[in-house]
Amino acid sequence: MGLVVNLHHYFGQHAETIATALKAGVDAMSDDPRMVEQAAREAYELGILKEEDMDRSIRCMMETKLRLGVYDRENLNPYDRVTEDDIDSPKAREICKELSRESIVLLKNENGALPLDKALKAEDIAIVGPLGDTWYQDWYGGTAPYRTTFLQGMEVLKQENITFADGLDRVVFRCDGKGLAVAEDGTLQMADEPDVFIKEYWGEGSYTFKSVRTGKYLGARLSESQGEKPKMGQIAADREEAFDWFVMEIFHVEPQDDGSVVLTNRFHYPVYKDAEGFFSFEQTEGIPITMEVVENGIEKAVAAVRGKKQVLLALGCNSVINAKEEIDRNTLELPEEQEMLLDRIAEVNPNTVLVLFTNYPYTLQKAMEKLPAIIMSATGSQDMGSAMAEAVLGIYAPAGRLNMTWYESIDQLPDIDDYDIIKGKRTYRYFDGKELYPFGYGLTYTTFAYENYEVSLKDDRLLQISLDVRNTGDTASDEVVQIYGSALESCVKKPICQLLDFVRVKNIAPGETRHIALEIPVEELRFYDVISRRLMVEEGTYEIYAGASCKDKAVSAEIFIPGGKRGVRDLSAFTAADHYDDYENMYLTEGHFNFKAVRVQDETKEGVLVYRDCDLSDAAVLALHVKSERGGSVEAFVDGVSMGSFTGDTRTCEFRSAPKLDRYAEEEVKERNRYREPIYEDVEISLADRPQTDGVSEIRLVLKGDMRICYLRVLKNKSTGKIQMGVAN
Repeated sequence: MGLVVNLHHYFGQHAETIATALKAGVDAMSDDPRMVEQAAREAYELGILKEEDMDRSIRCMMETKLRLGVYDRENLNPYDRVTEDDIDSPKAREICKELSRESIVLLKNENGALPLDKALKAEDIAIVGPLGDTWYQDWYGGTAPYRTTFLQGMEVLKQENITFADGLDRVVFRCDGKGLAVAEDGTLQMADEPDVFIKEYWGEGSYTFKSVRTGKYLGARLSESQGEKPKMGQIAADREEAFDWFVMEIFHVEPQDDGSVVLTNRFHYPVYKDAEGFFSFEQTEGIPITMEVVENGIEKAVAAVRGKKQVLLALGCNSVINAKEEIDRNTLELPEEQEMLLDRIAEVNPNTVLVLFTNYPYTLQKAMEKLPAIIMSATGSQDMGSAMAEAVLGIYAPAGRLNMTWYESIDQLPDIDDYDIIKGKRTYRYFDGKELYPFGYGLTYTTFAYENYEVSLKDDRLLQISLDVRNTGDTASDEVVQIYGSALESCVKKPICQLLDFVRVKNIAPGETRHIALEIPVEELRFYDVISRRLMVEEGTYEIYAGASCKDKAVSAEIFIPGGKRGVRDLSAFTAADHYDDYENMYLTEGHFNFKAVRVQDETKEGVLVYRDCDLSDAAVLALHVKSERGGSVEAFVDGVSMGSFTGDTRTCEFRSAPKLDRYAEEEVKERNRYREPIYEDVEISLADRPQTDGVSEIRLVLKGDMRICYLRVLKNKSTGKIQMGVAN
């Protein structure tokens, strides 16, 4: 709730936020209860939240709790009898191990680099990299009852110790001629002898520092929150992992001209030393600190891999740093120091396999060029390390598949704020470039043939898929059979392909054939028709194919599917502006009367909205419901001919009296002066001179400046009598 006002500035006060949220069906507020209660009271006093709105919300919450058994008497709810032993039972561990195995994806495997040669001994292997002996908790993954790192998993299976180096620098800090060390109470203080810290770099300027002596991370202790940013307390090393909603163990290192550095936190508050010698983050000028490398992590890793028959390079991410809810990455590259480690290890020992632990894609150009094999797993599973060890050693054949496209470069993606996957050509459905790995991709330790493929239609409702999958290699493995569909012709832009169904066929033995039979509702091929305003299966011929990824057409067939046809756009009814067929330089925003509005995105350029297949017979006037604060224009074209335009603003001259404001938002509202807003007005443009045609027409609206449109319609009469601004010419 607080973010809506203080960060996104969508509303001017919390009372508006809670009133709108409750009316929209959002019944649970996770903000400070005092803030929520006060906002609800103010919303009620202002009349924007009714008693019946609150009754509905409370009733919904209580009904949910009733269904969950929260109000049941003791022992009536079966979940009351679930204990920690049930959650961490042998059966639960088996399921977790199976899920961990099945999620591993083999991305590259030249010349059978994986699985490792069974003759390799533990002394022949080196594991290097910052993800080799670590386990990072995922924000929504819960608390794991146990954890296994990759190194632990390998050593258990090999039953011996394996050479390991994390590739991370060890550093010491000095300030004012003295070292910085962790005191008995955990705080960072001045000392004659500095403590050594492990420097972990996660990319995009984010570092964490872990005390070698105590094994705990440096970070800011938090005191009572003030607004949206926690008040920073003293810097201390008192947490065993960098983990929280606001990860207070993140540091940024800002080099200075004299060779020193200024350390700042995630909010860019610099490190400050008070008169008593304690360190904290403050909104003031930072103090210069010397950061000295006392052990070069990359060189130590290089020494560890020399002469080894096999190197396993473990790289990847920390799942709560740089990319999670409320944080977006600015790059698809591995952190620079991990790239440097990869370069050096590949140069010294070419028998290196990249073992990647990540929750999101990387570009991996260097790894693809220099390393023979790449295998990856997501983080968060307590069996992550042991499952990966089984896959690397060939105890289990990995057969996971990617659930997203991995791009070759971030330049292949549109702006991060552009959510239109169609025009932005985002995701496997619309991306037509060359990807690093396509959606659904994944290798295994064998090969498969798809045979005897048939596609038929049952009762015009079900696609019936039949095929055989044969293991043509010498290793037992799962195979994930994926079924895709693609419209060969369409009246609108359809996906290049779309996943219709998939099935994981488990443990197919060498030479064995398994028969697959699937029934898929044709409704999976639906699209939203902006004319009929409903989901529709378009009549036509479709290609239905099966393969091991969206780009793998192992077997294919064409089939005609009966369905609906695109009709004619009836503009005599109110038509939402966002039901366009095409656009340029426009984006969706808040509208009027339950309609979304569309406005110009970059006001230095013109924006365009296109509406095709319009019935303009007997049409006299095009009415546009528009809004402009600073002034703009809208010009209407029919079949390429200009019908006229409107230029101006719709700002009202009346001041609205501001209601009582809560203490959190008063200054914000004053600053934005939100109570003197423009209003929506109707603008009429004559269609008398439109090109005459026996068929349908195309309407093109060209908007410039600060102009938004909510809906449009055509009128058979010259005027409705309700037009506020007259006919535009």
